[in-house]
Amino acid sequence: MSSTLRCLRVLDILAEPPYELSLTEIVARLKMVKGSAHRMVRTLCEAGLVEQDVRSRLYRLSPKSFWVGTAFLRHSAVYQAALPLMHSMMERAGGMAHLAAWHERALMYLHTISQPGESHLFAEIGERWPLHCTGLGKAMLAYREPREIDLLFAVERTRFTANTITTGDAMKREVARIRARGYAVDDEEMVQGVRCVAAPIFQRDGLAVAAVSVSAPTSLLTDQRIAECAAIVCEAALRTSMQLGFRPPVRE
Repeated sequence: MSSTLRCLRVLDILAEPPYELSLTEIVARLKMVKGSAHRMVRTLCEAGLVEQDVRSRLYRLSPKSFWVGTAFLRHSAVYQAALPLMHSMMERAGGMAHLAAWHERALMYLHTISQPGESHLFAEIGERWPLHCTGLGKAMLAYREPREIDLLFAVERTRFTANTITTGDAMKREVARIRARGYAVDDEEMVQGVRCVAAPIFQRDGLAVAAVSVSAPTSLLTDQRIAECAAIVCEAALRTSMQLGFRPPVRE
């Protein structure tokens, strides 16, 4: 089992920048002897999941690894339910539409739809971003177990801008605001000059497992437009949640 896990770790490190590594670099990252690392890399090459560039001799993930990974989307109920709604959400709210899922106390982008010429916050499918500084992440965090905040902030969080939340106490106050209004706002907390409005997607048991959002430059997503865009995003999130079997509580 240990060898199998280390073999899979090769896939993990090749999935991170710079995406291509020499055998020596793989050995250094795995902290193992060169012979063992070489056998693992060759095994992955034989399986078709890793390939070696004939000129640079660097190893990288192969097209087959992409096919294997995208099976998650082909089988994802969240992706299938949200995708048709994202186009309408983007057209009504403007900006760029995003769908992300909770993954190991980070968010993983499942899809991004942009207007022609927009590139202010484009995210590749499978890209992982922090929870603490994104609307998508905070929208999910607000509807997870409270201990998730303590676990997240047990290690130092990166400050990306002056608005980034970097302490657990500040995040707990932010979570209370999110739950009170039903949506999260990334107010230039990840990228200066960009705002994002996000809402959680719930599975049948009420756990937030994903989120949708719209993002735009602050010049377009003004204070006056946040509530309008939030209503559109919340509607898309609720419709997606209901397709997953979630039923909102009845208000008396």
